[in-house]
Amino acid sequence: MINHTDQSIKINRLKIFIGLLIGIVVMLLAYCIYLYQYINQSKADMFDNTLARVNNELKLDSIKQISRYHGTVFYHVVEAETIDNEAIVVFVDQTDELKELIVYSKSDWIADNDIINQWKLDVNYQEIYHIQYGLRDDIPLLEIVYLDQNNRLSYDYYRLENGEYDSGISFANKSNYR
Repeated sequence: MINHTDQSIKINRLKIFIGLLIGIVVMLLAYCIYLYQYINQSKADMFDNTLARVNNELKLDSIKQISRYHGTVFYHVVEAETIDNEAIVVFVDQTDELKELIVYSKSDWIADNDIINQWKLDVNYQEIYHIQYGLRDDIPLLEIVYLDQNNRLSYDYYRLENGEYDSGISFANKSNYR
């Protein structure tokens, strides 16, 4: 005679285990979604604070773009236009809120397109990920982030004052070496 209670207990344990496993996965997924939204909201709030500060301290007609630059110092980079129709770039230090805004006129720089076109002639690359302004030791830079021909993530920095190459670094993709 077969004992049905043993089978019933085994089936119930399996159902409980699967139910707990599904519950844990759902809770982890919900936490990840919450964390993602919290981080993005925090980032947006920081951008709002930067925009309020820039608008309060400068007479701007419009703000074109805001981005983040992590060099030796963490900056918010605001591309804007003054009421005199002058294109400017404002660096807002995020590590020291008391530091003054660093403002550069784009008319004092080499045009971005000139630097990028020369870079494209000089460098073999697969894909450009992004191009943005940066600041290192009070030197305004154009940062070009790209994937080179050897599948390395590469960063090149050009001085905006004269268009000259400043520095660069590449990171090997270890997954290709397995």
